[in-house]
Amino acid sequence: MLTLHRYVANIDRWTVLSLAASASESQARALGEFIYRHLQWTTGTRLHNRIITEGIPLYALEFHLPFYALRRHRKTLRDLRTRRTGEPLRQSQDITFLRTLSEKNDNSGNDIIYQAKVSCLVSGWDRYSWVAYMFIDLYFEESHVDEDLESIADYEQHLTDHGVRLDPFTAGETTSDAALREPREYILQVLAVRLSKIKHEWEHLVLHIEEAIDTYMRDYWARFAQTDSSSSSENPGGSAKGSTTRTALRLEFHEWMKMTTALLRELTTTIQEYSREIDLFFSKGVYYFRGFTHSTNVSGPAIVSLTAIDRVRDELGRLSMKLQNFKDNVSNDISREVIMSPHLRPAQKAWLTRPGHSSPST
Repeated sequence: MLTLHRYVANIDRWTVLSLAASASESQARALGEFIYRHLQWTTGTRLHNRIITEGIPLYALEFHLPFYALRRHRKTLRDLRTRRTGEPLRQSQDITFLRTLSEKNDNSGNDIIYQAKVSCLVSGWDRYSWVAYMFIDLYFEESHVDEDLESIADYEQHLTDHGVRLDPFTAGETTSDAALREPREYILQVLAVRLSKIKHEWEHLVLHIEEAIDTYMRDYWARFAQTDSSSSSENPGGSAKGSTTRTALRLEFHEWMKMTTALLRELTTTIQEYSREIDLFFSKGVYYFRGFTHSTNVSGPAIVSLTAIDRVRDELGRLSMKLQNFKDNVSNDISREVIMSPHLRPAQKAWLTRPGHSSPST
């Protein structure tokens, strides 16, 4: 049996050249398309299997899982890999505004979400001769902070310290010596592990958004209540000042809602792609794997992996619904606040709901 594994963190142009030079002519066809899909953020989620008929017939099993990694950093970590335009290969966004639009008065750092993707390709001629590739984005991790890194150096350090070589494809949950030898079993196991890890990233992000929105809303209403007390009859001359402050608060509030809705729309679109792609996998693509899971040779491992993938599908679906509810609630609040606000002039209301600036509820 001949199997090769190629694990690459933060693939760049030099790595691409090295991989292309070491790949066989037949493998290069599958590898080229795989690299292209990994580098393009817009390809979205893909769970794909295909047969390459040019030359010697070759199978290619692959998946691409984009996600957003939330990290609290004092300074945004820029992806040093760039496109031809000079822009970073992966983008990032500071979402600290979710919990406060005002300048922070603490040293807690900023809440940054980083675009990231993990991709895997298993390709070969039969069940005995195949090669596996994994590309993973780790540019956003701080080595002195995060204890769960996945760089080659970390896996080599574990080998030195413990004498066990962990399989980086399964994030160290299995050892390289005990890796599954059947290619379809193997990629299902890797997919199950990677989907589970990405699900945890989504859970972390959705929980943060929920808590940040709650923090902002409590702070907003506390500040709004202060303006009411400052403009009371017991505070002569405070009425005009209070009205001005309330108007400024409402304008800030509407800006926050619009920024929040735009963020939620982007996140919802990405996580919904997971649901659609996994649904498609179970309705069509899974037959490629069921054909051998019902054979007499195997396949307890494949059934375990398929069950785990199905479980993650349900959990991602719940997170998707939660994000959609957040977005719908914020969108509804925009319309309700604009209509009911007695402190906004008609021109201000028109500005808040102008085309291209208002947030649709769908």
